[in-house]
Amino acid sequence: MLQIFRDWARRYFSDPQMIILGLMLLLGFAIVFLLGKILMPVAIIISVLLFGGLWGVWGVFFAIPLATLVNTVIKTWLLRSEAESGTDEADAC
Repeated sequence: MLQIFRDWARRYFSDPQMIILGLMLLLGFAIVFLLGKILMPVAIIISVLLFGGLWGVWGVFFAIPLATLVNTVIKTWLLRSEAESGTDEADAC
């Protein structure tokens, strides 16, 4: 089975491409594993598809950091708006 994969990989990829592909897969799994508690896996897949569709390879490369940034901004905005609305209601009473 491993020989079949090696033959397929050699047919479609050169050696530098295989190294880059392997590093990207390794880093991708590490990032998904480390950031799994921050973002849901579905959000990661959607962000890779969205940013990859917009900006190609660079979008795929920066998809998870951008999704984390968007997630943090949205959570901060929601927490701030909830805090402001809570103080307004207390002042009205």
